[in-house]
Amino acid sequence: HTVTDLDDLLTSKRDLISLLGHDLRTPAAQTVMAANAISESTTDPQIGEYADWIKESGNRQLTLLTEVLQL
Repeated sequence: HTVTDLDDLLTSKRDLISLLGHDLRTPAAQTVMAANAISESTTDPQIGEYADWIKESGNRQLTLLTEVLQL
């Protein structure tokens, strides 16, 4: 009985982590993609610099999320 409860708990944990991973990574990845598009299409160096900051920050956030969700 206890083994079944533990299996159910582990399954619930995996499902929650999977859901959180998707729900947290998707907006961050979309932000990075939008910043890439802005960076590639702008001729204004200041806008390009802002887009680069957004990309760097978004990539750091994605890395952190991945590390936290793997715990």
